[in-house]
Amino acid sequence: MFIIPFPVIQVAVVLINALSVWLVFLVNSKKLNTKLANLFTMMIALMLVWVNFAFLARATPPEQGIVFIRLAWSITPLFFALIYLFVEHLFNPNKKISTPEKIFVSLGLLNIPFIFLTHLVIDKIWFTGQGVIHIEYGNLEWIFFWQVLIASFLIIRSLVKRLKTEKKELEKAKIRYLLIGFSFFLIVNGIFNIILPVFFQRFNLYAFGDYSTIVFLSFIAYAITKKNLFGVKVVLSTMAIGLIAILLLIDMVIFTADILWIRVMKGLVFVSFLGFGTLLVKSVVREIERREELEKLSDELVEMNIKLKEANKKLEKLDKAKSEFISIASHQLRTPLTAIKGYLSMIEDGSYGDISDSVRSKLGDVLDSSERLIALVNDLLSVSRIESGKIEMEFEKVEIGSFLEGMIDELRIAAESKGLYLKMEKEIHEKLLVDFDEGRMRQVILNLIDNAIKYTKEGGVTITLKKQEMKSGKDSALVSVSDTGEGMTKKDIDNMFQSFSRGSAGDLMHAEGAGLGLYIAKKFVDMHNGSIWIESEGKGKGTTFFIELPLQQ
Repeated sequence: MFIIPFPVIQVAVVLINALSVWLVFLVNSKKLNTKLANLFTMMIALMLVWVNFAFLARATPPEQGIVFIRLAWSITPLFFALIYLFVEHLFNPNKKISTPEKIFVSLGLLNIPFIFLTHLVIDKIWFTGQGVIHIEYGNLEWIFFWQVLIASFLIIRSLVKRLKTEKKELEKAKIRYLLIGFSFFLIVNGIFNIILPVFFQRFNLYAFGDYSTIVFLSFIAYAITKKNLFGVKVVLSTMAIGLIAILLLIDMVIFTADILWIRVMKGLVFVSFLGFGTLLVKSVVREIERREELEKLSDELVEMNIKLKEANKKLEKLDKAKSEFISIASHQLRTPLTAIKGYLSMIEDGSYGDISDSVRSKLGDVLDSSERLIALVNDLLSVSRIESGKIEMEFEKVEIGSFLEGMIDELRIAAESKGLYLKMEKEIHEKLLVDFDEGRMRQVILNLIDNAIKYTKEGGVTITLKKQEMKSGKDSALVSVSDTGEGMTKKDIDNMFQSFSRGSAGDLMHAEGAGLGLYIAKKFVDMHNGSIWIESEGKGKGTTFFIELPLQQ
């Protein structure tokens, strides 16, 4: 039968006392909540009573040992009550101690005289020839064990419940540490202090159960003092390395023969193990730190993604509200503007009597302004319909050469009035049929030609039509509108097809317009599965707009 040597027990007790003092100092130096620090200190004090008096029971004759062992046992229910109180208040330190908690602690206090002064839980002790302490239990030992079991159940239940409801990852990590530490203590204590001695009368490993409390209290100290908790594997690895180091030290001090070279060899092994163990733990800690940094960045990215999605939803709502407002406002404006234009035309034509030339001139200016307002309202309506997806297209086969010549005839007067030429050049003689919405495409081409005339002071505008092959392999009609006007910078070209965007030439020449025409043109061309783009060699070198539309197959 394996028996723990008494010198090993002596060394273990000294180490536990030293570690306990250090844990109390560590917890109190962190300026934690006073109630939590006091509870932890009391748990350490009770644990030291348990460990030290259990040790004295083994180191003294039975008539004295019975006093020490009863004292060690008498504080156990109170120790478990304080653990439960600590767990309940760890994450809510400002919470007041409830009446059931006070009763629980009071029962623990009542156990001290019940166990210490009577034979009802521990009747007597004796030692075997091998120095192993044996305990003969009293008639009411079951009360003691049931109290411990009930307290353990309440502690586990409280931790598991808290783990399920806790949202913060750091707090959940603390709970996991407490669960691991308490479970270890409970299993070891249950095996070596209850199951083996009570049911099998095996007391040779009893000390393991007594000293397992230090492991649990170390877990508590680590969890409540560390802001960033490393993985459980690191803690367990550190504990394993520490345990092996202690065993190597005990072996070197106690069990080594008085042979110098053997002691030196074991000393070198001990020092080497400490060095390699420290390096191992540090490397694992660094790896986990990097992993935690990556996890933190990942959490931040997830949080940022959620915020971006929320912002995107708000922008979509605002965009929808904007489109609805533009649509409603445009509808409300177009009707009175059309009426105004109609009455002004009738006045200008003399339907309401003769007017003087000066009045007729002013009426012409007003009519031009109303035309621009109506064009702006129509553009706004087109934008709102495009963005809301309510544009309906009516496709038909159109011979694009004749279509372009008709628009040139329509705008030639406007060009000649500025002293500009407006001409068309065909590189082919065959008819090119394109399937498009004639009204929408008319609006696009007219806008391009009108802009070319508007931004050209000298020279003129040339419309070119040719046939070419698209990237998809289909034949297409390529329409270009070239002017000899102000030209564009690369920045102008990049922004030109955005809504409410105007080139710098428009500002310099004080040209009118809201910057919607090209935005609408691009949307309409896209709806025809075509392409539109701009080329310019720079300021003062003119501009060419290209429209590519697939031919009717």
